[in-house]
Amino acid sequence: MIEYRQRCMSATAPEIHHILMKIARAEQHKDQAKVALALFNRAGFHDVVGKTLNVNVTITKQEKIAQLREMMAAEGKTPEEIAAVFGSLTDYEVEGTARDVTGTAEEHYRDEEY
Repeated sequence: MIEYRQRCMSATAPEIHHILMKIARAEQHKDQAKVALALFNRAGFHDVVGKTLNVNVTITKQEKIAQLREMMAAEGKTPEEIAAVFGSLTDYEVEGTARDVTGTAEEHYRDEEY
């Protein structure tokens, strides 16, 4: 059935092309613009459509490291290989205050506020 339809369309293609060209050349025909555009598209001159997308994604350092670790694990990397890539980078940052503890073990502990 499909082959028959294709043969019929192929047989009538020259006649259809002649009719469309006649319409495209007739300046007073109401469908001249549609036919001209259709022929133009069939000739390979397609409409150019432009679109610009701006995507802003905010990701923290910890999220990116965790994501990369997951990707490497999915690729079959061992925990040692993953640790070798990231070194001492951790998944989480520790927040808080620190106290200076320089000195020797013989010095007495002094509780000072900084």
